[in-house]
Amino acid sequence: MVIDYRLPDMDGVELAACLRGRGVDSPLILITTNPDARCRARAATCGAVIVEKPLLDDVLIRQIKRMAGGPAGGPLV
Repeated sequence: MVIDYRLPDMDGVELAACLRGRGVDSPLILITTNPDARCRARAATCGAVIVEKPLLDDVLIRQIKRMAGGPAGGPLV
């Protein structure tokens, strides 16, 4: 799942925590701009990988492929 950090009623990390609490174990990617240490720690607790905006090149696609077990096609930025 790809979740944006900025959501109307909660932030993306809160949504990720809610999903984990409901037993959802799908890979989670959190997209956000300039995540601080607290955001990074909260995302890690939920097992979410952060991909930073702006989404340059194919960084999001490469992360999705990596999480799906396919070839990532190079290092992430």
